[in-house]
Amino acid sequence: MNKNEIFKKSTTHLIKQGKQALDGKCMYRSRQGLQCAIGCLIRDEDYDPMMEGREVSWLKRHDLLPDYLNVDLVFLSDLQDLHDEHFKNGINSRFLDQMKNIADTWEIPTKYRPKQIK
Repeated sequence: MNKNEIFKKSTTHLIKQGKQALDGKCMYRSRQGLQCAIGCLIRDEDYDPMMEGREVSWLKRHDLLPDYLNVDLVFLSDLQDLHDEHFKNGINSRFLDQMKNIADTWEIPTKYRPKQIK
């Protein structure tokens, strides 16, 4: 996947899900079946419980980040932060503003942006 496809899939997922993936802390996949901005990108066969509690950069350093997510780690970290830090109260103006900031920073074309931030 390229960064545009990743952005679209991740942000669309978060908006549809409407809340954080938590089990006391942010999770790639929670026991309730929720997924974070990066967790929703990881195929079932590539998921490893060792990922939990780790930043995406740690996954890369330890060869747990799937090859199909081989894009700029800062970009992936921005999406992880969107979920972990800006999604605590669900979909609100702070969350949408940060999502738009990420889209603008990474020059995500309009067609890959959710309608809420076009």
